Amino acid sequence: MAIIHEPPISITAEAAAKVKDLLAQEQPGTHLRLFVTKGGCSGYTYGMALDNEVREGDQVVDQHEVRVLLDGPTARLLRGAQIEYARSVMGEGFTLR
Repeated sequence: MAIIHEPPISITAEAAAKVKDLLAQEQPGTHLRLFVTKGGCSGYTYGMALDNEVREGDQVVDQHEVRVLLDGPTARLLRGAQIEYARSVMGEGFTLR
């Protein structure tokens, strides 16, 4: 019997489409990296960047033809989160739920 592990995070189809648009302008092998740093009101802030290096210890999530990279601590802190792309009267951008 195989044990199936849930990916630490997920990305919606709409967010993945926006990431693909961004990646189309980058060199092949570039992926979305999600990271957490100390700071902010609740003790942590998150960020996103484009990265072409998969580092030792990274967790890799492939969904909707997009690869998301997370280091171990980030994967633990954001387990169960979902990357979304939101539009509102205030603007549009990526959000993390």
